[in-house]
Amino acid sequence: MQSLGIQMIIDGGTSPFIRNEQREIRQTFSNSFESDIVGVEESVKELVGKLVKNDNIQVISISGMGGIGKTTLARQVFNHDKVRRRFDRFAWICISQQFTQKHVWQKILQEFQPHDEVILQMDENTLQGKLFQLLGKKRYLVVLDDIWKEEDWDRIKAVFPHKKGSKILLTSRNECVGLHADPTCFIFRPRILTPEEGWKLWERIVFPSREIGLSVYKEMEDMGKEMLTYCGGLPLAVKVLGGLLAKKHTVPEWKRVYDNIRAQIVGISGLDEDNLNSVYRVLSLSYEDLPMVLNQCFLYLAHFPEDYKICKETLFIYWAAEGIITSFYDGSTIRDSGEDCLEELVRRNMVLVEKNYLKSKFEYCQMHDMMREVCLSKAKKENYLQIVGGATSTFTINAQSPIRSRRLAVHSGNALCHILGHKNNRKVRSLLVFGVEEVFWTQSSSGFQSLPLLRVLNLFKVKFEGGKLPSSIGELIHLRVLSLYMAQVSHLPSSLRNLKLLLSLNLAVVLGEPVHVPNVLKEMLELRYLSLPQLMDDKTELELDCLVNLEALCSFSTQHSSVTNLLHMTKLRTLVVNLRESCSYETLFGISR
Repeated sequence: MQSLGIQMIIDGGTSPFIRNEQREIRQTFSNSFESDIVGVEESVKELVGKLVKNDNIQVISISGMGGIGKTTLARQVFNHDKVRRRFDRFAWICISQQFTQKHVWQKILQEFQPHDEVILQMDENTLQGKLFQLLGKKRYLVVLDDIWKEEDWDRIKAVFPHKKGSKILLTSRNECVGLHADPTCFIFRPRILTPEEGWKLWERIVFPSREIGLSVYKEMEDMGKEMLTYCGGLPLAVKVLGGLLAKKHTVPEWKRVYDNIRAQIVGISGLDEDNLNSVYRVLSLSYEDLPMVLNQCFLYLAHFPEDYKICKETLFIYWAAEGIITSFYDGSTIRDSGEDCLEELVRRNMVLVEKNYLKSKFEYCQMHDMMREVCLSKAKKENYLQIVGGATSTFTINAQSPIRSRRLAVHSGNALCHILGHKNNRKVRSLLVFGVEEVFWTQSSSGFQSLPLLRVLNLFKVKFEGGKLPSSIGELIHLRVLSLYMAQVSHLPSSLRNLKLLLSLNLAVVLGEPVHVPNVLKEMLELRYLSLPQLMDDKTELELDCLVNLEALCSFSTQHSSVTNLLHMTKLRTLVVNLRESCSYETLFGISR
């Protein structure tokens, strides 16, 4: 298989496609690649000293406004050699403004036991007892990134035993959170960049090679240093504005950006809440400079909840389904086209990435909360999408309200039935469910026929009564993406055969009863990504040889399909196989000869 250029995992190995949505739930972002860090050396040294000190102070808090570099500083400390040697257990957890106690405890335990799938089935009492026991035995460091309120701490604190030498590192805009958690808390307040540090960071981004004439450089330097004053010393703003100018190599191009900033922003000195809007305008310039395709790619990120860790493969599929990236029709793949767009957003510092050091590629992306606010603001202005159950979004709606835009994201609550039952929602093109709570679908619920124009449907964690996916799913003939990841489904209707335009089908339902899959997938000739259930009933027999466009195939079972089907899938890049006794390892590899 490797001679065909296929990445293959045998019998339950980890695949980027089959595991992507599961890992998205674990919103850790502690190993993100940081290449542009300036002025934090002394801060890191001070914080490391506090963490490795064997005292009774349990909580250390990094407090300051958004964009000042709290998370960047915490990452440096978390990965410091002295810190890694000091502690036995490590966990990095993002605490969004909207979370549940159970969800956070699950994520902490998953950090300690990443391959234990039973964790997702545990209730709150079991999780609390297990965590308290584990943390009591070893010296631990837990980072709670972006915790907002004192009440948030109260909801999750029960799992943390007060063990001398163990530490909890918080990052928060609210200084009171740390003091509430521990009256002896050490509060660290990151400072803004000095003009010299800001320019040093700017130069790394804008002039990495300095291959420009001296006179041109001097003119750009003068404009650049004045534009930097509008960034208020915030590293995020410096990076974003630097990313905007990095590919503008002439003085006239710089002059246009310079004049644009001066026309919108009154000069500021220092940074406080009154002039923070000026920084947001600087961030907005990066959006206004985007070409149309990247503009749509960026706006699509507004679907995802705060601090959400997005698998890039999933994102590329959504972009393709919406028609944002279309070049795969000329022979390139969805992944190729998506990589180009995402890498440009990363270069502009509009998106954060997590890098896989073994592959030298990033697999996940995330938005800084300030950049996300810009994204939400632009999405609202353009009526790009609406959100149900969002904690802070200025355009969150009630599930019973009619949908005014073509895209809908459900962040919490059992809103799906209300959405499907509303007669004025017929123009919705995408429906993504992200809620951490389970969503229940009863047989009396309205069918999918109320959303006839859907292109993207993600039914994450939806529980279907009787385990039956409604046959009305077959009426969504325009559907390009269907995900039943972690849904409670054991029977799939034959009406799935009508979904002939599907690019991606994820049937990685929650483990439980064997799933009956009708032999209709062979009619989905456009499929690029297919993830089958890990456990299928004995009656399931699938002919997959017609799926010649597949780029990723997960949980392919030699018990339910012929291994010779794989010979026709010449575009495969990822293959996950479940072998049964009737097919040996040697037989499988023999087809590549």
